[in-house]
Amino acid sequence: NLRWATGIIEDITEHQLLKQRLALSEQLGGLTAWRWDIKANMAQFSAAYNNVLGLAPSASSLSTDEFIERVHPDDKTSVSEFLKAALKGKVCALEYRIVRPDGKIRWLRGMASCVVDGAGKTTELVGATLDITDVKSRTQATATDNRLLAMSRYLEDNWNSKFKVEDIAEKFGISSRKIFRHFASRGTTLMDFVKDTKLQKVRERLVAPEPDTTVTGVSLKCGLNNLGHFAKDYREKFGELPSETLRRDCGFIL
Repeated sequence: NLRWATGIIEDITEHQLLKQRLALSEQLGGLTAWRWDIKANMAQFSAAYNNVLGLAPSASSLSTDEFIERVHPDDKTSVSEFLKAALKGKVCALEYRIVRPDGKIRWLRGMASCVVDGAGKTTELVGATLDITDVKSRTQATATDNRLLAMSRYLEDNWNSKFKVEDIAEKFGISSRKIFRHFASRGTTLMDFVKDTKLQKVRERLVAPEPDTTVTGVSLKCGLNNLGHFAKDYREKFGELPSETLRRDCGFIL
């Protein structure tokens, strides 16, 4: 009896060491482990994975339906296909989103493979998941910044065209709200940005005038048709009237 008792103690110790190693690998690598018992139709997660899902660390298991409920609506189909492919013996990987109970969305990269018994029948899926939310956020922020930069360059290059926020948003794949916030963070608006670009073009023509250059002609050519507003805006931006710029650079008033 004593020998058997000793054997059980050794098994438990080995089991605890295995759990500690798994926990350490999760902590160091950022991976969270899970297994899906096919017969019981229940998924068991590590404490780290429970934390990702927003569940209590002691939560024991979820049915597959309960897990799918936590998947973002736009990703439910791809996750279901991912699990089906893994059940067929394929080693699969997928990026998808889950919605935590607090409403926060997390991006995950999941990997899965099946375990078969002696008869070749799949008994369970095992896998690991990596929380890539921070990486996704940085990547999406960089992509958005690049689109906003391309948008600004486009507006500068096509400064004499008429713009609608909706058209610009569609062209660059940016929401109208992000465009408004982008310019607001710089203390301006899309329309004021375009107007300032036009004023800069006017000044370039007044600083290096042709013999027949006139303030009115340049203003109209640059799409600033309200001469009263134009003169006021020009003075606020450059600290002088457009006629004063032209007088200084060509020696006469027009």
